[in-house]
Amino acid sequence: MRTKGPRLPTMRKGLDFLNSNPSNSDEEEEIDSDEDEIHRGDLYEYEEGLPEEESKKNRRYDPVENFEYELPEQFEDENVPSDEEDEHDEVEDNGRHARLLHGITGMPKEAFEGNKRKSNFVISEAYPESEYNPSIDVLAGDGRITIQDLLDPLHGKPGYSKLRKRMQHLEKNSLALEQEKVERKVVYGKTKKDITKWEPLVKRNRKAPTIYFNEDVDLGFSTVGAIAAEFEPRTDFEKKIASLVQNDKVLEAHKNDGAKLLELNKVSDEDVKDQQNRLAKMRSLLFRHEMKAKHIKKIKSKTYYRLLKKDRMKSASAEMLMDPEAAKEQAMKQEFRRAEERMTLKHKNTSKWAKRILKRGLNAQDEGT
Repeated sequence: MRTKGPRLPTMRKGLDFLNSNPSNSDEEEEIDSDEDEIHRGDLYEYEEGLPEEESKKNRRYDPVENFEYELPEQFEDENVPSDEEDEHDEVEDNGRHARLLHGITGMPKEAFEGNKRKSNFVISEAYPESEYNPSIDVLAGDGRITIQDLLDPLHGKPGYSKLRKRMQHLEKNSLALEQEKVERKVVYGKTKKDITKWEPLVKRNRKAPTIYFNEDVDLGFSTVGAIAAEFEPRTDFEKKIASLVQNDKVLEAHKNDGAKLLELNKVSDEDVKDQQNRLAKMRSLLFRHEMKAKHIKKIKSKTYYRLLKKDRMKSASAEMLMDPEAAKEQAMKQEFRRAEERMTLKHKNTSKWAKRILKRGLNAQDEGT
């Protein structure tokens, strides 16, 4: 038979009956026994059914095993003493032993406390000393460990050559970093020099109450001759000098001295021949040097350039051995000049477009363009 749920009116009566206040008036307490039986008969106890997954009526839910572990009935918790309790027990045992000896011998307790062994804790290194864990001897110096110090223990092993090549590659990278540092220094100097030119103008504009940017001032193009032609003597000293210079006698003497100088410029035929021979010899030497340079430029042999480079390096190393400081300074100056030439773009106006712009102007255009 299928069970049904409770009816709402009957359930409400049952709840009112159960929640009735016992401290009500006498009229409410006088309830007939028949009514009690009626109310109790109206109550209905609801029975909740099993869920679908437990009833196993259908196979919609997968079976799940129960992994709950049940302890045996005779199981008891084990009391494990802690380290503090062990230390406390040791102290009590030592004190009890000292009191026993004091009672037997009559000697004070302090005499027996010296027999206790003191535990001296010695802290040692966690790892043995090696190149990965340096000792105090290495750290006693400047505190630096070089790559060579780390590679020395690997000398003679199979991977030593590869590590050495990588170290050389790192050294080349460090040289590149030094070169970049020199280039930054040159750029900083050039930029600082360009900026300091505008410092007076900036200061003047800061102090000026009003600044006008639309004034077209034609400064013109003045030469030394134009400035000298417009010169007018103002002071007495300048007037005296002008009167002496512009005197007719002084001008005539100057012309005569010039004629005498022209007479002294006359050269004999032998001197002219010697000069021509000397110039011919110099032209011949220059021609031979130019032909030799062209011949060397046409050489495409790698062996020749390798030997030439080797000779140059040998001569440079010999100079460094003779005077290493001077050689180092010379190399630094040469690197500085190269960096300055790259930063200032010395050859930037050699292209066809740049020459055209410099000659005709930036806004000049041909017809039909």
